[in-house]
Amino acid sequence: MPSSPLTAEIIDRESALAKRLAELDALIDQGVGLSGHERNCAFLNVSGANGERRFATASAAFGLDFEDDARAPALVDWDRDGDLDLWMVNRTAPMLRFARNNGTHENAWLALRLQGTQTNRDGIGSRVEIRLTNGKTLTQTLKAGEGFLSQSSKWLHFGLGNAPVLEEILVKWASGKVESFAGVTLNKRYHLVEGKGAGQEDASPNVAQHQQLQLNLAPPGTSVRAVSASRPPLPRLPYTTFAGEKKHAGTQTDGLTLVNLWATWCQPCLAELQAFSQSARAFEVAGITVLPLSVDGLASPELSDGDPATFYQKLKPPFEGGRASAELVRRLELAYAVLYGPCWPLPVPTSALLDQEGNLLAMYQGAVMPSQVLADAKGVSLSLESRHDASLPFAGRWMFRPQPLDPLGLAIDLMDHDQLEAAIELATRARPVYRERGTEYSKLLTWIGDALMKRGRAKESLGAYRAALKEDETATLVLNNLAWQLAAHPDPAIRDGKEAVRWASKAAALTKHTDPAILDTLAAGYAESGDFKQAAQVAEKAADLAKRQGNRALWEGIQQGLRKYRAGKSYTSP
Repeated sequence: MPSSPLTAEIIDRESALAKRLAELDALIDQGVGLSGHERNCAFLNVSGANGERRFATASAAFGLDFEDDARAPALVDWDRDGDLDLWMVNRTAPMLRFARNNGTHENAWLALRLQGTQTNRDGIGSRVEIRLTNGKTLTQTLKAGEGFLSQSSKWLHFGLGNAPVLEEILVKWASGKVESFAGVTLNKRYHLVEGKGAGQEDASPNVAQHQQLQLNLAPPGTSVRAVSASRPPLPRLPYTTFAGEKKHAGTQTDGLTLVNLWATWCQPCLAELQAFSQSARAFEVAGITVLPLSVDGLASPELSDGDPATFYQKLKPPFEGGRASAELVRRLELAYAVLYGPCWPLPVPTSALLDQEGNLLAMYQGAVMPSQVLADAKGVSLSLESRHDASLPFAGRWMFRPQPLDPLGLAIDLMDHDQLEAAIELATRARPVYRERGTEYSKLLTWIGDALMKRGRAKESLGAYRAALKEDETATLVLNNLAWQLAAHPDPAIRDGKEAVRWASKAAALTKHTDPAILDTLAAGYAESGDFKQAAQVAEKAADLAKRQGNRALWEGIQQGLRKYRAGKSYTSP
């Protein structure tokens, strides 16, 4: 609780506030900063000697030691997989951070949601006790808030350990009533309604259903046309022909491709397909390959009017059809969000016009007339300014020309949506376009390297780092990342002390030997190459810099390495 006085009177030296201020002054004297860059802390409640409980720091092991100016945590089983995830609010960016719990375990769990009838409807203030046959009792109270301006989920989540057996679930309602609930089994979610005496299993969709695509009909009579004057590169768009052959849209032709998403249950789609069929000759003359792809079954297995291959055969359109993949739809959604703003599910019908390299010329949400597609296709040969003019839906004059869209955003979003392979393919294929962005392409390759390293693909990661340095040889972040892996990676086949020293020395020179993190890497490189005397000297300088900068966490890490170097050991030695 705050210890500040309520009045402006002189502070008593023995008051709680004066004592706290003295403690704060002492911390500042020790070099602890007030910059808001202290890492978050997470503690694990573990068993100690003689059965007592104690707390162990597990921040780094949990991946929660972010250098954020954090304010409030909120616990919730966001992906509904039986373990708790974490939302964090920060004063500094990112102001909202999500930490998903991807740990694997075989322990049992139970999630309960209270609903009061005599008590307040949310059951705030009620207490739940879960009694197990081994004599253990777990207790939680439902609160209206916890932490600083924060509210965790109203679902009470219980971790029950290995192979527990339920004896009783007891709810002590805020109204004063005590009620026992039956009909509850492990590893499920239940609503407990006051006065019912039996749990009602939650029927909400599970995580797999939440991850399904949302494909709805476009509003009747509406059509949104978005022309991309700068023709940004798209990731590969995988689909399967009705004959079962796997292909990518826009790569089997020397002309343009119109990717058309349709469904058997979508009447506007069928009318649009008929219009396309009637204009087949005009599309052929213009060099446009029409590629109708069914989305049946992607949103819901039940949402279909039969087998799309059979349905398509009865329609007899003069185009090779196929089935869209979930990846194709998600990548088009991401492209639309990055290029045009709204991050909404695509409706059906939706079409995308691609050029010979698979770059985006235009996207259409809702049915589009063949004449509009043919007109937009003519823009391939136009200059950038002429394409700008042709993209306007009305007459007018530009106050200033729009800047080309940033092509890097789509690759970054692909990585954020766990589509690393698509991001790598896009970054490789679109290299000529990306290189026009200067050092930003180097940053993209660095982030790809980081993502590969997290997935345990160290050799590919080092290749991405080296490619980034070819684009920008002065990028100290890349130099340091590459040198650190070469000096301290757990796999001896990856480590190369001499190469680590070469890269880290360059990074140190670029930063004028004032960055303690880079000097820490350089020291690890010297130790890996066998020069422990030089490693200790560099580590001592790094530790001194970290201490003067008030970076206690880095100072402690450098000390661990320094003790090894003085003992003639490399950083990875036990």
